[in-house]
Amino acid sequence: MRQRTTFIHDGATEFNPQDLRVARDSLVVKNLKAAREDRLSFALHELPPEQDTFISGQSSFYFHRLVSSPDHLVSFVQQKLCAADPACHHWAASLLYADYVDITHDEGSDTLICSAFWDHAPTGAWNEKIRRLARDKHDKVEVGVLASEKAADPAELSLGGWLTVIGEDDKPNPSCSLHTYVTLPSALFVDRYQLSDPLLLASKNLHAIRALSGATDLEAPDWVVDAWGSALLAEIAVPEAWPHSAPFEIDIPLHLRYLPPAANTTSGTTSLRVPWPVLFWACRPSPPEHGINPFDRQHLGYDALLGPWYTYHHLHPVPRTPDALLVETIAMPVLNLQHTRWVESGTVLVVVLAFAWVSWKLVQPLSNRVLAPERRVAEGKKRA
Repeated sequence: MRQRTTFIHDGATEFNPQDLRVARDSLVVKNLKAAREDRLSFALHELPPEQDTFISGQSSFYFHRLVSSPDHLVSFVQQKLCAADPACHHWAASLLYADYVDITHDEGSDTLICSAFWDHAPTGAWNEKIRRLARDKHDKVEVGVLASEKAADPAELSLGGWLTVIGEDDKPNPSCSLHTYVTLPSALFVDRYQLSDPLLLASKNLHAIRALSGATDLEAPDWVVDAWGSALLAEIAVPEAWPHSAPFEIDIPLHLRYLPPAANTTSGTTSLRVPWPVLFWACRPSPPEHGINPFDRQHLGYDALLGPWYTYHHLHPVPRTPDALLVETIAMPVLNLQHTRWVESGTVLVVVLAFAWVSWKLVQPLSNRVLAPERRVAEGKKRA
């Protein structure tokens, strides 16, 4: 079973996510004035046998009945579905005050979807503890507190806020998270072990490394790397006060491989072209009601890493000039072959001097032993 509770407030009063108290198996809501929708999705095998048999045998029929009171429905849910679960009994009793209750069979996913909507809380504001119904420890419970936001397209309706998965999250999470997708040539690489340190990530305004693929060998020089390069997907830790605070920077440590020597350079450097990183907001997935939009761009390199049904809002970079490419050219140090003769001569000289010094240190103790008796005889003659 999957349980989803969504609160939608008007956004006129600023909502403080700290008013949501997240525990191991529950979430406490305090003084929240909002509309509410609860949606429970059941697989058919999770239903009582008589309902499973009835629903699974129907595919294109509809049943409508005017019900003056939901008392019988509440009693049925408490007796057949809730068993001895107090949280489930409390939720079923709240259906008495719902504006509407809707039960739908989704033939495509073969699930029964029960939805209930409240235009407002019976007492004016929601003050309650939302628990996972005691059916299965693998049941997923999602709670969202959302408000209307300005959409990029005037014809669209945009919602944003905070989402929490009970039993998985220890605090409310923003409905959208900022990510960067970095494509690196083979000459540059990211140290996955360095970026596994949470303290380092926090100091760089990074939340987590979501994916790293390609050439990630830490010791291989550039000329032995077979892959084209590597790609990194990182989630950015946005300061809580942003955008009302000062701009912030994201720092991703990169490392340079040994590059092949250059024969036609006088500066000892070579140019390396690095694509600009891609920045985008990834909003948590919600399966579309009308299938996949055939005009959506897919297989961009990072959409498969986050999973299906995500919504992306990209930040558009501004090049320095209108006709400039979104590529950064960086000067990297390389060995200048015109100066290699000095390197070769210096290397030979250092090796010869080192060999002479080591040989002298080996011969010196032996010479001291040979000369020691002669020195003692000479000292004896002087005393006589």
